[in-house]
Amino acid sequence: NTGTAVTLQANNDITINEAITTNNAGGAGGALTLQAGRSILLNANITTDDAAIALKANDETGDLANRDAGAGTLTMAAGTTINAGSGNITITTGTLSTTPNQVDIANLTTTGDITITANFTNGSVSSTPLDQVSSTAITANKLTVKTLRDSGAAINFNHSSNNVSTVDLRARNAADSANASGFMKYYDVDGLDI
Repeated sequence: NTGTAVTLQANNDITINEAITTNNAGGAGGALTLQAGRSILLNANITTDDAAIALKANDETGDLANRDAGAGTLTMAAGTTINAGSGNITITTGTLSTTPNQVDIANLTTTGDITITANFTNGSVSSTPLDQVSSTAITANKLTVKTLRDSGAAINFNHSSNNVSTVDLRARNAADSANASGFMKYYDVDGLDI
């Protein structure tokens, strides 16, 4: 609430079961960063009073010796919302583990930008949703989504309430040096730039 940035790190999982709300009467709230060596599970809302939010699952700063086996996932429970006000929202899955990642997003709201980078580069991905990025309602100035996987990965943002001015969706190879195949679906409530 004082505008001070907070970073929470774990070698294994970070689970949010109670709402996080910042309210700085003197200006914007402090930026919030969550870095998990395996998964981030959001079972409650996060509201930051115009401060940036950065979430990274399967984060490379984690210690594999202290990380449980399994996929590094970033999962928002149905109906939950991340609201950054005018702050940017950044969601990333890293490459710490050789198990495929999963990104399941619920509602994201900001007048700033949303950037999602999903590394599906390690291991073999057997079925959806392990090789896709999907969401419910997105509201932002700009939405940038990039998947990194040699055989491609799906991007599915088909909620009827999406409202974004500019959209940049990219399925790229693991090295991010060339395009890859990948099903992409986006729906918006009104016009947008692609």
